[in-house]
Amino acid sequence: SRAAAAQALAKMDPGLVQRIEGELAALEPERRLKALQLLAAAERSREAVGTLLGLMKDPDRQVRAVVVRLLSLAGTQEALMGLVRALADPDPRVRANAVEGGGELGDPRIGRLLLSFLKAPEPRVRANAVRALWRLGHREVILHLEEMLRDPLEETRLSAVWVLGNLVDWPEGTARLEHLAKADPSPRIRERARRSLLKEDLA
Repeated sequence: SRAAAAQALAKMDPGLVQRIEGELAALEPERRLKALQLLAAAERSREAVGTLLGLMKDPDRQVRAVVVRLLSLAGTQEALMGLVRALADPDPRVRANAVEGGGELGDPRIGRLLLSFLKAPEPRVRANAVRALWRLGHREVILHLEEMLRDPLEETRLSAVWVLGNLVDWPEGTARLEHLAKADPSPRIRERARRSLLKEDLA
């Protein structure tokens, strides 16, 4: 497709990262976001880690959230340290992305830092902590997932169902999703559980 061809060219363009770094200095957050999205599409965040680290104090929280996602894709030691710093960001979305990125990098050293996020007040942060720690081998987090699935708040259960749909190596996961798809009192929970089951069937 035309989009795929453009992405392939972007991956090979030797001057792309330099031009993107120029755009990342723009005053308008929309331009910075667009530049970050182009960097992600070209899969070249590793080449811009230094610039990304400089954007971790960007005044726009959306920019910071995307920066953290790109650092997790970069996968370098510098990027890991950036993710650790982002765990203290004032914005919950940025913290949630940092927690998720820690699990994706697969460095067991970050596991002990993520344990405290299992008690975070924001459901998305807690859910990302469960998933990240599971990926790092902390099988005990299943107890926290069970607790979230029983929570009376719908948003907490929605986040827990998202995690449940992504724990492909938990044998009881499918049975729990089937139960939620039929029995949860919330239509949103039932629908999300059904979508997760459909995704499993198509895998």
